[in-house]
Amino acid sequence: MHWNFRPGVAILPVSQIKEFVINKSSGGLYHCFTRRELASCTGENRRRTLEKLAGRLAAKKAVLRALDLPTEQPVYWTKVEIFSRPGGQPQVLLSDDLGRKYLPAGSSLQISISHGQTHALAIAILGSPAPGQTFL
Repeated sequence: MHWNFRPGVAILPVSQIKEFVINKSSGGLYHCFTRRELASCTGENRRRTLEKLAGRLAAKKAVLRALDLPTEQPVYWTKVEIFSRPGGQPQVLLSDDLGRKYLPAGSSLQISISHGQTHALAIAILGSPAPGQTFL
């Protein structure tokens, strides 16, 4: 079987998340994240909250790039949810309307996130069967 792959990559300064926290007039963190994302990033280790949120936003932007959608339009940010599986691996959940419209049938969307004190990096890979191929 032949597959087509589309990558999306994003790097983000952690300071951008700090600006969202300070600038509550533009919707603050709820402008970027779902309640579940905020709850998972503000858990037991609050010291790394900004880093975790920066990683999640970088992952959202990487996913949007892989889907060939604009990354600077916040309307899409809460339609892409990033959460952790029980083992800690990041997982993507697209809203129903976004998934139906932009995710090809039989495709796979994988992400990887890394974050430190100053920057977060994420890569998303969208894999879909080549035209004429089917996924079994």
